[in-house]
Amino acid sequence: MRKPMIPTLAVLAAAGMFALTGCAGPADTASEKESTGSGSTSQEKPTKEAAPAEEEDQSVEEACGIANEAVSSVQGDLNDAMSNPTDVAVVTAAMEKVNVQLAGAVEEITNPEVETAITTFQTQFASLSDQLVAIQSGTPTQEQVTALQTSATELQASATEMAEICS
Repeated sequence: MRKPMIPTLAVLAAAGMFALTGCAGPADTASEKESTGSGSTSQEKPTKEAAPAEEEDQSVEEACGIANEAVSSVQGDLNDAMSNPTDVAVVTAAMEKVNVQLAGAVEEITNPEVETAITTFQTQFASLSDQLVAIQSGTPTQEQVTALQTSATELQASATEMAEICS
């Protein structure tokens, strides 16, 4: 009887993805981070030069661009899922594609701040996807519904965090 909740939660997951699409905007937060460190930017520069260039040279803006590209590439699938939220196969396929794209973005992103946020988002999205798939086979228990609602809330919070970092 609670099956109508599945489309609602799938839409919540998609809404989290839509919030993430704001990540490609210009971001000067990298330079802000350098100037708000321990009071002296001269201490950070040698560390950055000594660190592997690949990991430290990716700006917040570049990392956010990768995250945005991953989300944009599955936007059509998410739109299909939202226009057909009761079609379990469409919703499941869209969520699987999002998981694959997010996992790919996590691999490409080396900026520590964005990497932490996108990894959290990807983990939470994967968890929510798994929960949705698990309850589609029958009537969800109250425990499953509560866990799903908690996951949806956490996903939205991490999407908001990504949007804040990348705006």
